[in-house]
Amino acid sequence: MRNIKKIEISKSNFFDSKLRIDFSKNLTCIMGGRGTGKSTILYFIKSCLELSADEDRDTISILKNNLGDGLIKLYMETDSGESYQI
Repeated sequence: MRNIKKIEISKSNFFDSKLRIDFSKNLTCIMGGRGTGKSTILYFIKSCLELSADEDRDTISILKNNLGDGLIKLYMETDSGESYQI
């Protein structure tokens, strides 16, 4: 099993400044009001984890409109404690 530790988004069209979200092992939801970027965050994660994400029109549209020339870094950890970055 792998756990998402955090995601960092920089130089995005959607978020004004560098965004960092730390995830908890004990909480499995993303909460916020309408239009705050919940779905966008999920598409950003999907684009890092799914090999065929670049074939999905919705994902491509979200990335083009909200990320632009920005960068996504996804930090993960295995159950044995190994950390890696995508």
